[in-house]
Amino acid sequence: MLGLGATKTDVGQGSDRNWVVMADPEGNEFCVLRTLAPQN
Repeated sequence: MLGLGATKTDVGQGSDRNWVVMADPEGNEFCVLRTLAPQN
């Protein structure tokens, strides 16, 4: 995502969350979640 122009954004989510809030080059915010599925 960062390579496509997105930036990490702090919206007060805190460091203990399992997601990162990012913004695209136009400023639209979106969340990126890590999977909670078991890794085989």
